Amino acid sequence: QVCLADGRQMRCTSDHEFLLPNGSKKPAYDLEGLSLEFPTSSMFWTGTPLMGVSNLELMLLGFLMGDGSFVVRGGMYANVGQDDVDLLPHFGHFKSHGSKGFAHYIPVKDRLFKLYLDLELSKNPLPFRSISQPILSASSSQICAFLRGLFSANGYILNEYKRVGLKTSNKHLVQQVQMVLAALGIRSYITTNKPSMIRWHNGTY
Repeated sequence: QVCLADGRQMRCTSDHEFLLPNGSKKPAYDLEGLSLEFPTSSMFWTGTPLMGVSNLELMLLGFLMGDGSFVVRGGMYANVGQDDVDLLPHFGHFKSHGSKGFAHYIPVKDRLFKLYLDLELSKNPLPFRSISQPILSASSSQICAFLRGLFSANGYILNEYKRVGLKTSNKHLVQQVQMVLAALGIRSYITTNKPSMIRWHNGTY
């Protein structure tokens, strides 16, 4: 049984690992005498709120980080699915590609693409992207807007269990999201699915 700094108690196996505030990990049996606490907003947001960027733009940037892909000739695609009803109107003016028209091309000169680069968001493949420091240093309302877009891209809702989740193969990203949620006062936990092969239109991976 592990007692957190705020008085909550958790029961787990003795070798269950806990992520400490300094980024290190320790198993439950080695936690005696340590204070476990979630970061607070004042601990986490130390930067200056982003100026000249709307919450709508941050929501779209969050979606692009989760479901955007870069084009060799420049610019990027916003891969907006038919279920993304809250975001489709905001990407609808971009030229669409593909038989179903879900990939909307955002040109290099567009303000949204420039913001993506200016805010140091990752151009790496999806499994290796992370939330940039400018975003992590934004105000709570701004980072909530960014998370809304990210969850729209890679999230899901299980109404019967009253659960909202984020599914990704990027471990670092999910740990970043968990720290942000904790700073917002939202409890979360991470689970790992057993790896399996999935058949796509272009092959099985």
